[in-house]
Amino acid sequence: MSERKDLIEKNLFIIKWVDSSYPSNSQWELINEIEEPEQMICISVGFILKETKSDVIMMPHITSVNKERNEMCACGLMTIPKVAILKRTKIKFKL
Repeated sequence: MSERKDLIEKNLFIIKWVDSSYPSNSQWELINEIEEPEQMICISVGFILKETKSDVIMMPHITSVNKERNEMCACGLMTIPKVAILKRTKIKFKL
């Protein structure tokens, strides 16, 4: 249980990041009528499962599957490239 508790208590974050977006409505358009692009700002909340030099893997949902073997499952995993991260805030809490 202590490994799971450490993972949960030490790795909960709010991440503000920029996602790609398509500036059009997927049909033929006059080039001079296409509007200026706007960034799509996203906010994600979850546990950081893994981190590399270039990416962060977040999981918003975790559960205990087998308490006897101390196994956990994750759902909703998402990889966010670090170059897209604008702000990262740790959420402190105790189980």
